[in-house]
Amino acid sequence: MTTKIQKWGNSLAVRIPNEFAKNLNWGEGAIVDFQQLPDRMIITSGRPEYTLEQMVKGITKKNRHKLVWPDDKRRGKEIW
Repeated sequence: MTTKIQKWGNSLAVRIPNEFAKNLNWGEGAIVDFQQLPDRMIITSGRPEYTLEQMVKGITKKNRHKLVWPDDKRRGKEIW
């Protein structure tokens, strides 16, 4: 099947034929992943699934949040 690349805002877009979307169980809001190869692009469905160990490995001193308050005193009307 051949289709045409079109302008969509500041980006380019390709329409996915309805039959393809149904076969892949894709609908509006579906998450897809793009992979660029030298002469083609691959679109796959779904988000990558990470283990807790993989996510923890990504924590560094640069991306770690600092402690907001150094004590446990109440700051508003929350109940502790």
